Amino acid sequence: MVTLAESQLQLSDFQLVQEIYFPKNYEASSMWKLKQLLWETAVVQWEQTAESLGSFGEVWEPLPIGKHFDSILDLGCGYGRLAAYLSKQKKITCNKYYGIDISESLLRRMLGYKRAYNLFPSAEFSLICIAGDKLPFEDNSIDFVRASSIFLSLETEQLKHNLAEIARVIKPGGVFVFEDLFYNRYCPMNILDNVLNKTRKSKLDFGHLKQYSLREIKRLLKNSQLSQKCPQYTIKPHKPALLQEKFGNVGMRVSNDINKEINPPKFLKEFLACGYSVYSKV
Repeated sequence: MVTLAESQLQLSDFQLVQEIYFPKNYEASSMWKLKQLLWETAVVQWEQTAESLGSFGEVWEPLPIGKHFDSILDLGCGYGRLAAYLSKQKKITCNKYYGIDISESLLRRMLGYKRAYNLFPSAEFSLICIAGDKLPFEDNSIDFVRASSIFLSLETEQLKHNLAEIARVIKPGGVFVFEDLFYNRYCPMNILDNVLNKTRKSKLDFGHLKQYSLREIKRLLKNSQLSQKCPQYTIKPHKPALLQEKFGNVGMRVSNDINKEINPPKFLKEFLACGYSVYSKV
C-alpha cells in the first residue's frame, strides 16, 4: 500500500484559483492541457449517462438519513449531482467535504450548485482538480469515500493504484460506495459490445469501458487492502442484460424491453449482470 511518506502530496501543495485547488504550475503543463481536452470531451457523454439514470440506485438505501461524517471524499464529483442528493435528500452532514474531478468546467458548475442549494452548509468545502491517482490526504484520515464511474476507462494497473490510494486514506472500518464502477466481462450485452467495438473505425472512444469478472473485483479489493480495512462490504450485481440498449447514440427499444423481461434464477444473476456496485456497511 502507498503511504503518505511515499506520495508526498498534501493539499498545501496545491494552489487555490477562484475557489478550486489546482496542481502548482498547472497552466504551464502541456500534459495538463491535453488531459483537460480529453476529459472535457468525455464529460458530455458521461453527463448524459448520469442524467439518464434518474434517481439514485439502491446502494444508497442503507445510508441512514441525517448521518454525520467527519470527512467525505467524493471522487469524480462532477457538477455536484451526488453531493446534492446526500446533502439535501439524505440530510448527510460533515465537517469536511472534498470533491475531486479532472474536469475544471464541472467543478465550476459545482460551485454554482453549492451556492444555489447550500450544499453541506456547515462543512469546510474543498474542490480539487486532479485525476485522483494521488490523493492529497494523510493515511487513515477519511471517513466516507464515494466514487462513481471514474475507474471505468482506467487500465488495470492504474485502477490497482487508485484503489490502493483509497485504501490508504480511508479510516479502518470507514464507509465506501463505488457505484457503477465495474462492468461485467461475462455479460452477454458487454460481450456483444466488445465485438462491435472491434468493427468500428479506430478513434478516441470513451464509450468502450473496462470490464471485470466478480472474482477479479474481489482480487482487486483484496490486493489494494481495502477489503482488509473495511471487511464488511457487498458486491451487488446490476440488472441482467442480453442485448445492447443503445447503438451509438440511438436507443433500441426492443432490446430494452427484452432486457427488462429477463428474470434469471439466482445462480445466473451474477453471471448475466451488466455490472457491479461495491459498498461497505454503514
